[in-house]
Order: sequence, then C-alpha cells, then structure tokens
Amino acid sequence: MDNFQALNYPQMDRVFPQTWLMRESEQKAKAIESPRHKTAIVLGVNVSALMAASAPKPDAPKGGTDLSSNPKLAKKTKLGTGTISRLRNGSVNANLETLEAIAKAFDVEPWQLLVPMMDPNNAPVLQAAGDSERELYKQFKTIAKQVASIENDKD
Repeated sequence: MDNFQALNYPQMDRVFPQTWLMRESEQKAKAIESPRHKTAIVLGVNVSALMAASAPKPDAPKGGTDLSSNPKLAKKTKLGTGTISRLRNGSVNANLETLEAIAKAFDVEPWQLLVPMMDPNNAPVLQAAGDSERELYKQFKTIAKQVASIENDKD
C-alpha cells in the first residue's frame, strides 16, 4: 500500500482492502434504502420532469421561461450547476432554501417537488376536507379505538 492510499483510507492498514471495499458497498446499499435517499430520488425525478416540461416547443410562441438545462436553472435559482446536477441525480438532499429556490423558479410550492411522480403539467394541489371526508375520518378513528381496546383486553 502506498502513502497516498494510507492518507485517504487510514483504516486500510488494519483490514484487507477487499474487506474495506465490501463494507463501503454495504454502507452505500443501506443508504440507498433509507427514506432520505428515496426523497432525494423523488426530488431529482420531479426537477428533471419540470426542466423537460419547460423546454421550448418548436411550434410554441416565444416568451416562456426555458429552464431545460442545469446552467439555466442554476442561473435562475442562484445555485451552482453542480448542485443542480447532484439534485437531479438524487445523490443529495436539498435544504429548505434550495427547495424554495427551485419551487419559485418553476412557480410551484416546495412540497409539490416532493410528491412522487409529480406531473409537471398538472401539479398536485391540497384540498380542504369535505363533510363526507370528515365523517369517514371520525369513523376510522372510532374503529381504531375499538381495535386498540380489543387488543388491550387480550393482554
């Protein structure tokens, strides 16, 4: 092992390199399974879809905002092109300020960027619960309490 490897991987002097590489790949696999990584992937897919939808169409009138490339989106959001690239690849999570900047650029709400499979031409909306939905919720709560009391009685 040369000095360069020892500087970059100080633990390698204690284990075989193959063992270290195996541990690193196991850690990456666990990270991919984490909810945080899944959120990063959803964000990346949605940002890419919004970017594609913002691309100018050949027959569309000029004047729309073209955010179809990393540099164009980076300029609009005042983020780095590397940051945009990492977000689109799902390799990093965005902080609140980044989410807000991207949402503002596409004229959507930050939470909409985190909805899986968001349709860029039909963004999700929140609706107030109606009377029938409130009644259904009350029924679910009542049933849940009954099931919990039955479970407690069994113990």
